[in-house]
Parts: sequence; C-alpha cells; structure tokens
Amino acid sequence: MPDRPVPFLLTAEEAKNPRYAAQDFDWTLHIDPEIELRRRLERNYMIRGSLRRGQTISYRSGGWSLYPRVHANDLCTFKPVTSISEVGKGDIVFCEVQPGNRFFGHLVWAKYKLNGEWRFDIGNYKGYLNGWCSMEHIYGKLIDVSKLIDVSRRM
Repeated sequence: MPDRPVPFLLTAEEAKNPRYAAQDFDWTLHIDPEIELRRRLERNYMIRGSLRRGQTISYRSGGWSLYPRVHANDLCTFKPVTSISEVGKGDIVFCEVQPGNRFFGHLVWAKYKLNGEWRFDIGNYKGYLNGWCSMEHIYGKLIDVSKLIDVSRRM
C-alpha cells in the first residue's frame, strides 16, 4: 500500500467546490525531509505542466516567505502566463529560478532587459533574493489567495 495519498492539485473551478474541501491539503508534508523535498518537486512539476497546458490551478502554500500577502497553508490560485506584459514588479509568480532550476511561488523584485532579453529578479518579502528567471521560466501569476476551509464545521 502507498504511504501517502495520490498527488493532488486543484483546478481553479475545483477549489471553489465544497465537495473537494476534504481532499484539499498539502500532501507534500512528511516527517522525513528527503521525502518531503521529493514530493514538493513532484508537485512543482505537476503545477508547471498544468500551467503550460493553459490550466488555472490552486495549491496550498508551504511557508511564510510571502507574508503578509500569503500565509502558510493559504490556497493560492495561479493563472498561466503567456506574455511579458502580464508580469511586473510586485507580482507573485510560479517560476523556475536560476541558477539551478529551483521552483518557487515568489515575488518579482525587478523586471529589466539584459542583452535584449527580459529578466526578472525573484525573491521573498523578507528581503532575500533567490535568483533570476527569464520569461521562459515563468509559468503562472498569483490571482487569488484563500484561507483554509474548516470542513469539520460543515458536517
């Protein structure tokens, strides 16, 4: 038997539907840090794939790096990004930060041209710059943040 639930992402439509509330949890969490990292990478590839296919998706945030705009365990909804004009300084994007192809839902600190190519500096609200990415590494833009629904009160 598997030791965890099947990997699960919500489309934006499913995130609004109460019948999915019981399935809406962060399945990447695990006591073993190596397993958790592997699960997060798997989830990030799922998110990237969905956004590349043009799907708006929702998933639970995993930390406090975007506080006060996003709290840990908030339901974050990202829409696909297809144009440079859709991304600007202050936006929160789902991207692969360079160097190292590390996935983040993080803040765009700056947007600028370097050698004729648009670049974006990516970081958190605590003042830490994680790296940069080009347009080809930006997959989605945050469009909605919702708090956890308490399903125990709906029974």
